[in-house]
Amino acid sequence: AREYVRSTHPAKHQLRIHLHVDDTRISKRLENYPKFFSDYSLAEISFFSVYDLSARELFSEYPPDIFAEVFAQKEIHIAIYYFGRLAEHILVEMTRMCQFANSSRLRITVFDKDASSKQRQLHNEYPTLKEVCDIEFIDREVQTPQVVHNLPQELLESVTEHVICCPTDEESLDLSLILRSVLLQRKACNTPIMVRMQESSGLAQLLESNIGSPEVPDGLYPFGMLDQVLNVDYVINDRQDRVARSLHRNYLARGRSDTGADPRLYSALQEWEEVPEPARKSSRLEADHIRVKLRSIRCTLDTVRDHGFEFTATETESLARMEHNRWMSNKLLDQWRAGPERIEGARINPLAIEWQDLSQEQRQSEITGIKNLPALLRAEGLHTQRELVIGVTGHRLHKLDVSSPYLIASIKSALLDIKTSHENHKLIILSPLAEGADRMVARLAMDEFGMSLRVPLPLPYELYQTDFKSSESLTEFKELVGQAERYFELSMKFGTQEQLAARMDGTPNELRNKQYALAGAYIVERSDEMIAVYDQLPAAGTGGTGQVVNWRRQKEVDPEFTNESDLILRPAMKPVRIIAPSPDSTAGL
Repeated sequence: AREYVRSTHPAKHQLRIHLHVDDTRISKRLENYPKFFSDYSLAEISFFSVYDLSARELFSEYPPDIFAEVFAQKEIHIAIYYFGRLAEHILVEMTRMCQFANSSRLRITVFDKDASSKQRQLHNEYPTLKEVCDIEFIDREVQTPQVVHNLPQELLESVTEHVICCPTDEESLDLSLILRSVLLQRKACNTPIMVRMQESSGLAQLLESNIGSPEVPDGLYPFGMLDQVLNVDYVINDRQDRVARSLHRNYLARGRSDTGADPRLYSALQEWEEVPEPARKSSRLEADHIRVKLRSIRCTLDTVRDHGFEFTATETESLARMEHNRWMSNKLLDQWRAGPERIEGARINPLAIEWQDLSQEQRQSEITGIKNLPALLRAEGLHTQRELVIGVTGHRLHKLDVSSPYLIASIKSALLDIKTSHENHKLIILSPLAEGADRMVARLAMDEFGMSLRVPLPLPYELYQTDFKSSESLTEFKELVGQAERYFELSMKFGTQEQLAARMDGTPNELRNKQYALAGAYIVERSDEMIAVYDQLPAAGTGGTGQVVNWRRQKEVDPEFTNESDLILRPAMKPVRIIAPSPDSTAGL
């Protein structure tokens, strides 16, 4: 194909070739093989595999920093079950992308019956892996309930995602159900389970989530279905490629201190069409990491309109540090090392050092690159936008008339005021969808104002559903969760499934109440605005609306319930907006 283009359309077209290679170790070596890429300007050649695409999908659809933040963790800890080719791709993708604002190291634990031999094979392929992450291989048969038997509680509590990569869908589904059951018997171990399924039309339908459809939030998330990852958007990914090109142009225009180097010795210092594939791949990885950076400062991308966005000086430096850490981790993984002079063939680069060790000029160059990012994205139809989270707390149904015109109008008025005051923000309702005010505010926010919904569940679905008074209520809950942008269980911090399910002969289960308080504390600490629908009577018991509102007023929750994760920026907590349940209540907006 390359020769055909050369003979028929010389200097007019650049051919783009996407090659599927099952074993990407071969493609990695070919990327550095000059004969294969003999004419960069004529043909842009890139490799892909279903494993690579599945790993990218997992990382983008289920961001590990979000789940770690929910579970109050300061580092990402991924547990991988069965270590084959897919698991290796997931591991490498994580090491290349898991660089966050707090500079924490990625931690990975692998369970496999041949863990020791697979560990040796992996380190032969990636000798510098331990320089970029903490990794442990544990010999364990993964297809039995004993897979996590006798493991230290501390280890299981620290896991932020479980990833199952068994050879068949039947084995993956079986293990996911086993693991879920076992983890619910442990305190604070109910972290999400990501399950690789090969076909969405088969067993994956038991796990699949469909936005807009009723959803059972069971803590199991399917990924990697071939009919979903093998499509034009994933394989060719034009938008990512355009952003990568723009990032490369931005890099060339910044005039870094080493841009005077001889391009023959520094191949990245050329236009995109002349750049070798490893350098293009580096820019694509940088493009992928943009969403990670934006999440760290509570921003997102919008394809509809320009919001006039600019980073603050503090944000710019933080993101520049993140980008340098990402770049350096990738260099270390590819066996580059620091040295006084850049020697490409020997993989030596003087910039492969810690952020604080860079010169002021070098740091400023990185900062300038980040400062240019919103304009660069804007040129590609991607508009940076800040998120504004609206937390919800309030009375249950026995204290509310959800059909009250007064109450509906009051909630709408509060939501409209927030929307009007933050017209350039993406507005998100944070609600656990308990019966009463939680659902009422969430539905009005979505239906009347087009806001997004995120659902922090105080308990696993298996327990939480027992709070709902009727089958109609449970159906409504599932319908709302199905419309949510994201849902997640909070840690079972105060008990096992058995302890939290126990009924106390009419006496409230205090452990269960503490879980509701944990959800209230999360909403207090993770929302910019907060709406409370309640009568302002003194707080009565653990986890009630009064306690949650008091925390918000104090801008501090009790130490027992606080979440100290620093992977994502904390919001500035604005005063709570109180809405009275009825006109004759003591409260006022």
